[in-house]
Amino acid sequence: MKKSLTLLLTCATLSIAAHAGYSQDSGRITQLFTNTDRAIGVTLDNGFPNAIAAKQCPTTDGNYAGFVTADPIFKAALLIAKSKGSTVTITTQGCEGGWFKILDVYVK
Repeated sequence: MKKSLTLLLTCATLSIAAHAGYSQDSGRITQLFTNTDRAIGVTLDNGFPNAIAAKQCPTTDGNYAGFVTADPIFKAALLIAKSKGSTVTITTQGCEGGWFKILDVYVK
């Protein structure tokens, strides 16, 4: 029992640590960039003020969030959100190339 509790607490701590320092910004996608190397980046109509305030990526100009090599599911979600004009909430943490690194995307 004690080992199970210790393992559970360790997993919970690692999960929290893995997402520590993230930020979320919401808005509509105004620009979408992609290339043949599978990179994808987006800008929001409201920008990324929370990511900027949290200093997620000090080397970025603060305009784009994205992936250098994106999983197809993220591309699909971002493309659908852009084409429908849906509001998205993008969670970022750190840098990906010169952009805020996207952790997850909520399409509303």
